[in-house]
Amino acid sequence: MNIKLLWYLTLFSPLFWSCREEIRLETVDSPLQLVVEGGISNSLQQHQVRLSSSTATGEKSRPIQGAELRMSSGEEEFYFVETEAGLYRSDSLAGIPGQQYTLQINWNGKLFFAVDEMPPAPIQVDTIRFIPEVDQFDFEFRRHLFGFTEPNRWRLWVIPQVKNPAFDSTRAGLQQGVQAYSGGIHEFTFYTHARLAVNGLINFEEPHFYGFDPGFTVILEKEALSSSYYAFLRSVFMETEWRGTLFDTQPANLQGNVSNGGLGYFSAVSLKRITYQPD
Repeated sequence: MNIKLLWYLTLFSPLFWSCREEIRLETVDSPLQLVVEGGISNSLQQHQVRLSSSTATGEKSRPIQGAELRMSSGEEEFYFVETEAGLYRSDSLAGIPGQQYTLQINWNGKLFFAVDEMPPAPIQVDTIRFIPEVDQFDFEFRRHLFGFTEPNRWRLWVIPQVKNPAFDSTRAGLQQGVQAYSGGIHEFTFYTHARLAVNGLINFEEPHFYGFDPGFTVILEKEALSSSYYAFLRSVFMETEWRGTLFDTQPANLQGNVSNGGLGYFSAVSLKRITYQPD
């Protein structure tokens, strides 16, 4: 090394060290936000609302306990009672299509409101086709289907004729929208959309097939959604299931119907249900 250069480095090195400044990065804790999930339908049953708190990225949400929930239709009032941590259930009741329902939540010294109007119930429910194969029937499952006249959410239960108590329940949830229960019962949740979504078509163009032994019963439920609830669900899909293509939108805050800075959606849906056995 050049002796003169070495001399300069030795002489001025304290100056270089003295210019270093230590910067401490501090995390900012954002306030907890209420997250609402659940609603009411025109089916006579106990309805439920789940409350949780928003968390920092990577953390698991926590159930919100001790809240007071009251629902009003303008003519009657109903209450939701906490039956387990963060889960609130009503008495058995059935909503009325055409009525507006308001949920009031009293939590942490604040009042939150969520309003949705129950649309008319579906007039007709077409049966879902099962494809006959050798010794079984196949169900072609797609989470999202496009090009329909109106948006709907569907739930389909396949109930085998012979129960299988040794069924492996760990298989539940292998495909999004599919749940498998003890006894071989399968539940499918899927959506029909009135508009196309290019990224949705790309992500869900491949069907998944589920085979069932002959002699099973099908319960099929078609749900009508309010326009605002469907818009919320579609925005959720755009930010979750439909991401990962060149047609992605920019991430955005999801606009639910919970006031006072709350997140999520309290829905009022109407449904029609049929039961049949595939030929």
